[in-house]
This record gives sequence, C-alpha cells and structure tokens, in this order.
Amino acid sequence: MSRIPTRDQVPQISHGSPPSGPRQRPPAGGQSGFTGRDALRVLRQRWLLILLSLVICSVLAGAGTFLWLHFAPSYTATAFIQVSPPRTGDLTDTQRLYSEAIMDRLVQDAAAVVKTEPVLQEALKDERITRTSWYRGIGARGDDVRELSDAISVGTIPNTNYIRVSMRGLHRTDLPGIVNAVCEAFVADSDAQVSGTRQEQIRNLQAERSDLAEELERTSARIDRLLQDAEIPDIAERRTTIGMRLEGYIRQMIQLDMELAEAEDAMEALREQAEEGEVGGNPQIAYAVRQDPTMRQLRNMEMNLTSEIQRMKRTFGPEHPRIAEMEGNLEALREQMEHYRAMLIQEETEVMIAANMSEVSRLRAQLMKVREQYNDAERSMRDVQARLTQIEELRKRRENVERNIERIDQSLVELRLLARGDYRVRLRQRATEPRRPSMPQWHIMMPVGVLLGLTIGLGGAFLLEFIDTSVKSPGDISRRVELPVLGMIPHLEDTEEEISDLRLAFRTHPYSLVGESFRQIRTCLQFSGPASQRRSLLVTSALPGDGRTAVTLNLAAAIARGGRRVLVVDANFRQPAVKALFPDAPEEGLSSAVVGQANWADCVYEVEENFHVMPAGHMPPNPAELLGSDEMRQLLSEMENEYDQVLIDGAPCLVVTDPCVLASLTDGVILVVRAGTNTYGIVQRTRDMLNRVGARVVGVALDGVRATAGGYFRRNYETFYEYHQPQQLPPSSS
Repeated sequence: MSRIPTRDQVPQISHGSPPSGPRQRPPAGGQSGFTGRDALRVLRQRWLLILLSLVICSVLAGAGTFLWLHFAPSYTATAFIQVSPPRTGDLTDTQRLYSEAIMDRLVQDAAAVVKTEPVLQEALKDERITRTSWYRGIGARGDDVRELSDAISVGTIPNTNYIRVSMRGLHRTDLPGIVNAVCEAFVADSDAQVSGTRQEQIRNLQAERSDLAEELERTSARIDRLLQDAEIPDIAERRTTIGMRLEGYIRQMIQLDMELAEAEDAMEALREQAEEGEVGGNPQIAYAVRQDPTMRQLRNMEMNLTSEIQRMKRTFGPEHPRIAEMEGNLEALREQMEHYRAMLIQEETEVMIAANMSEVSRLRAQLMKVREQYNDAERSMRDVQARLTQIEELRKRRENVERNIERIDQSLVELRLLARGDYRVRLRQRATEPRRPSMPQWHIMMPVGVLLGLTIGLGGAFLLEFIDTSVKSPGDISRRVELPVLGMIPHLEDTEEEISDLRLAFRTHPYSLVGESFRQIRTCLQFSGPASQRRSLLVTSALPGDGRTAVTLNLAAAIARGGRRVLVVDANFRQPAVKALFPDAPEEGLSSAVVGQANWADCVYEVEENFHVMPAGHMPPNPAELLGSDEMRQLLSEMENEYDQVLIDGAPCLVVTDPCVLASLTDGVILVVRAGTNTYGIVQRTRDMLNRVGARVVGVALDGVRATAGGYFRRNYETFYEYHQPQQLPPSSS
C-alpha cells in the first residue's frame, strides 16, 4: 500500500457537524502565506533552472573576464601625498596637535583641494600630460579640466595622514606622468594657498563670534530686566499659591454644581407633584398641615363630635333624630377640614417653591462668582507661566550662544595653531608604471558571476511560482481555499500500470497506486462524520475535464468492495458518461424516473456486487428545474433508504446551475480539483457558489497530481512500488 500522507499533505477533517455561521478566514500573513516548506518545494522543483542560470552566468563571467584581460584591460597608477602636521616647537599643547579630529580635518581639507580647477589647470600645462595619448583623445571635446577631474580619483587613507591620488586607463605608459603632474601641481598650490585660506577662515570665525557676543549681551540684558521685576523673586511661590486657589475653586464649583442640580431637581419634583395633586404626601407639607392651629382645632372638634355621636347612639339608639342632625354636622365639619387642608397645602407648596427658587438663584449666583474667580486665577496662572517660560527660553538661548562662542574660540585656537606651524604637503610616493591590470580581476568577476547566476535562477524560480496560480498540492487547497482534502489521485503518466481509462481504474487495477488513492479517499470520507449524515453525496467540479466521473465511479467501486451497497446516479444530462461506460445499462434513466415515465428501480444496472449505476436518461428540456423539483427530492430519499451510499455524478458548477440545485438536496458535496489546471480563483469561486446555496463541501479530491521534482507524490510512488516488489524466499537448506 502507499505511504499515508503527512498532516502537512492532507489536512485533518472534523468529525463533527459543520458550524452554522459563516466560514472564518485566516488572518493575513498566517497559514495562507508563503511558508518555508513552499520555498523548499520551489527549490526542489526548479533546481534545473537555478543550476542552468548559475552555470551560464559563471561561464559568461569567466569568458568575459578572459576577453577583457586580453583585449581591453584597465591599469591603475597611484601616488601618495603626505600631509605634514604643524611644528610642535611653537605650540604649548602638543597633545591637541595630534588629536584624531584635527588630523582628519587637516587631511580632508587637503584632499578636497586636489581636484580644484586651479590645480588641474596648472597640471594641464605639464608636458607629461600634453604628450600623452589620453590628452590627444580629449582634445576634440575641449573641456580639459572636467575630463581630467573625472579621470583622477582622490581619497584619504583611514587612520593615516596620507592622500591617495590614482588614475585608471587603458594606456599604462601615460598614467604615471598624469598622476605625478597633478600631485606636483597640488603640492605647489598648497604652499601658496594654505596660509591665505587659514587667515580667511580666522576672519570669518571672528566676525561670527562678534555677532554672537552682541546677541549674548542683548539676551543677558533682557533676562536682567525681567529678573528686576518686583514679582519675579516670588513668582514660583505665586504659581504654587495660584495653583492651590485653582484647585479650591474647582472643588467649590463641583460642590455648587451638585447642590444646584439637587435644588433644581427638588423644585421640579415639587412642581410635578403640585400639577398631579400629589403634593400632600410631601413630608414637609404634611408636617405644616398637622401643626396648623386651626387645623388642630378642627380635628379636635371632629373628634369631640364623633365621640358625642357614639355616646348618643349608645344612649338613645341609632335611630334618634338628634343623631342624624349630629352626623350632618360631622359631614359638614369634615368638608370644611378638607377645604381648609387643600388651602394649607397650596399655600405651603407656593412657599416651598418660592424657597427653592430662591435657593436655586442663590446657588447660581454663587457658582457664577466662583467661576469668575476661577477665570481670574487662571489668567493669572497663564501670565505667571508665560513669564517663567519667557525667562527659561532666554536662559536656554543664552546658554546656546555661550556654547557657540566657546566652540568658535576653540576653532580659532586650532586655526591659529595650524597657521603658525610649518604646515605643508609633500609627494611621498610617485606613481610608477603598473605591471598588472587592475581590472578585471578573477577573484572579483567570478563571485559576481556566481552571485548573478544565483540571483537570476532564484528570482526566475520564484517568479514562475508566483505567476503560476494553479493548484498544485494539498497545501494550496488548505491554505488558499480553506477546504479539507480527502485524497490525491496521481496522473496516469506517472504510474507504472497500463491503465487505459481512469474512470474504470479501480475495477481493472484495484491494487495499483490509483486504487490505493481511492481507498484513501474512501477512508477519509468514512471518518469525516457519521454515515447517516453522508448517505447522499454530489461529486462536482469547477470546469469540464476535471475528473468528476472518474472520482465518482472509482470511489463507488472502492466503497462497494468495502461491503456497502452503492448507487451511482448520472445527473449530467448534457454530457452523460455512465451509459457509454456500461452499454448494458437501461436506456431509461434519471430523467425518466423524475418525470414518472419509469420506475427508478428499473433504471438501475448492477455492475458488480454492491455496485449499481443509474444512467442519466434522455436529455430533458429544463434540467435545472427537473433536478430541483419535489419529485427529485422524493426520489433521492427513496434511493437513500435502499442503498448505503448514493453518489451523484454532477455537471461542472461554473458551466451550468444543475449541481448547485442538486447540492441543496444532498447531504454533502465532494469537490474535484484538477491539479495544474484549476486556479485558486476558480476553486474559490466554486466554493463560494456552493456555500451560497447552503451546500456543505465535505472535502476536495485533488486529481492529476504529477510526480515532479519537489512534488508531493514522488516519494509516495517510490515507497509504494518498493513495498509491492515481490520478496524472494531464501533457498531451502535441504
């Protein structure tokens, strides 16, 4: 049997039900990115391109270097100029003279003068330049100074006081004279110019220092005027005091806001109670009513009259005429009490509302006063802060000016020391005629050729990988399409068996590598969920020629050999295949059974034990409507009750709508993807189309995987065929 693919090759399939919500996409840069495993696969697959690019560029580099050396080599003549430091006899501080900063500056200044126009014009007067082939070659262009400046290369040698002057060209006999003439002209010009240059630099720095001194004096005067202000000595203490006052005002405003809000709420509540007639329940008003003398007198009269009536009833009986008169008086008294009580409540309510309004007005006035005090304090704080900021800025400005003055003083000292010393340059080593070419050099050109070859090879390999958007491996399905992979079917050209028709491969070569591939799909399908939820499955693909019929028939044969009864239904009315593969099958088929022209059981043909097929039948005028009808749903239910597994061979999704209609009726969908043909976009569009109709994609069958270098099947093929080689028994000892 073939080696079982690893988890990286075949993604794991969930055994539970699919989530009801939308499918979650992985974050960018996560699993869907280009991984190191993909890079290794590209290197293994494109190694010939990389090796070819490396060999070609290396050969071109070698040949180019050889031709360059024999026909147009470049030579370089170099001279060295030494920059001498100032004399130490006139200086008091010898350590400053040889400091790295001073020497670097000295050498850099000298190197910048070598290619100036006066130096080059003086050098062009030398016969060692005018008699060279190089000079005769530039005579027609006319700009001798620019040509000489471009030809000469000047640079300093790090950590030394040497300047390198060099020139590269084809005529090695001309180069030393040109370089030496330029160096000698520079040495002569330096002796004349260095003194005047130093003096000019000193004058400029002195003028700059004078301006800075005046600015320092003005800044100091402004600071003194601000410090003489009477408020300045205690300005920090004032800032602290104002800050504490601001904090106190803030607390007062918060407290007043809370009290004002409570007073306004109480007044509003009292008004609402008065409007709704519920103000009598107010504790303060109820207390005022109870304490009113007149109200107390009326209650006492009510109590006395009530007691008298009770006494009269006990003495004379309830029917006595006097009792009725007294009860009338009691009722009148109670009406008088209620009227008086309402009047008292209204008076007390008006008094309370007036008191609340007065309290609200008082709180508002107090809050406004505190806010004005807070604004005044805040303005004072801003003034104090602005004054402190101004003083701080002036002090920083003065410090900056003082630092600049100190820097200029240090520079003046250095320049005066250099000007006083015996500052000069001399030609330490003259240029000589070069013996060997400077360019090209084998140790440079060959590594460049190798690096260029690797760059072109790797760039071309990865460019081809990124341009090719076709699905090539199970990892592409899991990362980019986000669907599980049930299995992979190898390309027939990469197998050792002579399989004439892939659609019948499992029946003709059950123990081949192709047969093992379909057994793997069968196993993954069985463990992808309960069998009761996989009774009917639609096999479809994105485009024609992806291998739907081959996957359907071979998977059905594998399931049937496993002991389960399988029915294959050809639902591709436009290009049916079952009838052509099984000529003995009935002429009637699915279309006849759906429209009621035949019993569906009579349209079934038994291929072998447990393996039955139903042809598509005659082409209906409306395939999509026929497949989506209630009769089709009922027919599919009867097939599920009769068979353990129903596999429907559907049409391509992106060509017709028939499979989308069938997908909503079946328990799941097996999507067939053709490796090397289908692109990510096509498979993703097919997946989205099935998701929109509510179909559940059980997994992907990757068809036509090639055993190319870096592919997923090469080692599987080798392992499979090695495992199936017959083992020779050892000879008998007898």
